[in-house]
Amino acid sequence: MIRCLDTEMAHEICQEMWVTDPPHIEYFNDGVEIMANSSGSHHKLRGLYQDKLRLIRDATSKGGGVYMFCNLKGGDGSRIYFDGSASICMNGVVYDQCP
Repeated sequence: MIRCLDTEMAHEICQEMWVTDPPHIEYFNDGVEIMANSSGSHHKLRGLYQDKLRLIRDATSKGGGVYMFCNLKGGDGSRIYFDGSASICMNGVVYDQCP
């Protein structure tokens, strides 16, 4: 957690977003207003809309605040592709998205 003069920020990694008790819940309860997630999730057809955005909207609709998500872009040299998606969500509403 990073405390600034006007706000508090925190970070979680991609895998933490998917667990049953994600860290962002405790961070939002402790007063964090901005949550960041630098992810390395592999591409799945319609995965951004069905899975990732749902989790991000749920996180901010429950705890309030802003959730910034960005994913790797490119491939790993074998069969895995990362889509480079990014989104910003606040209080359960997606404000910006880059597929």
